[in-house]
Amino acid sequence: MPSYIDQVLRHAKQRVLENLQSEMEQLFARRAHEGLLHSGSTITAGKALAAKAVADFAHELNDRFSEFPVLHSPFDVEDFESAKREVSIFSTEAAFEAKQALGKLFGDKHASLIEGPIEGIEAAISDAQISLEGKRIAFASERSFWKWALGDLKKRVWSASLLAVGGAVTLGVQAFAKQFLS
Repeated sequence: MPSYIDQVLRHAKQRVLENLQSEMEQLFARRAHEGLLHSGSTITAGKALAAKAVADFAHELNDRFSEFPVLHSPFDVEDFESAKREVSIFSTEAAFEAKQALGKLFGDKHASLIEGPIEGIEAAISDAQISLEGKRIAFASERSFWKWALGDLKKRVWSASLLAVGGAVTLGVQAFAKQFLS
């Protein structure tokens, strides 16, 4: 059975890829209406949508990681590392989807432009991984703070209860000694 993080990653990936396909179709419809469907700017805009999809994927993951309070979160610190790796994997999938849609539209025309690097996708990957790393650090810090605080609280309650019991025993012995000696 897949873990919770695997399910979150899979669903987020599906939603963002579906959104990318929808945005590509909207781009093609808008460009066709403008009479610019087969221009190079359509390729540039389509490839920019792939970079935007990477940013959307990271935003989706950040939202999911923020969904629960840290102490009750189904996520672990390691899940953030999985998410960062998945952003890199997703970027290749988003680039493939965008290039495939553009390839269907243009065929062999502008093939070198379509297959070329996607401007901004490396920055989107880097920003996504930095935001996930920041979220991981905050998550680990808060979780470790609460572990420390609760552990410290347990020690203090135990110490206070020992002092209270010791004080009660001392008062009892003093009262008994007064009764016994008088």
